[in-house]
Order: sequence, then C-alpha cells, then structure tokens
Amino acid sequence: MDRGPEHTYETILKSTLHLFTMWLIGDINPLAPKWLCQGIAGYEVKQMPDEFIKNSTSEQIHNLVIPTFQELNSEGWDFETIRTRVA
Repeated sequence: MDRGPEHTYETILKSTLHLFTMWLIGDINPLAPKWLCQGIAGYEVKQMPDEFIKNSTSEQIHNLVIPTFQELNSEGWDFETIRTRVA
C-alpha cells in the first residue's frame, strides 16, 4: 500500500482509531454533534498535543472569543479560525 509522503504507520493508525471512535459514538448516540465526536476522537487518539491546543486557542480565550455550538458543528474543519462571536 502506498501511503504517500505525508503519512506514516502511526498517522494511519491514529486516523483509523479516530474514525472508529467517531463511528462508535455515532452508534451509541446518532444525535451526538460533530464537535463532540471530533473532540472525543481527537482526545482519545492524542492527535493534538497540548502545545498545539494551547497555541491554537490562547488568543481566542484571552480575547473572550467563544464560538457557538452551531459554528463548532459547521462543515468547516478549521476550528482555530472560528472567531465570529464574542461572549
């Protein structure tokens, strides 16, 4: 199998476990929102190091910019750029 230049055995395994976790959550609760499924799957697989989370959220937290659940459940995947709602 040609995994391409961007992937390693570890990244393929983590992606597979991430998708399995999302499937399992959806099987348990089909109404679970995307942000919750993605968050739990990413956390369980440890796809986002603490430093990445800190660097991608610290500015929004400092500026009290909090995305709505609707924004978190949108079709976009670039969660760290959601900055449209101020609490």
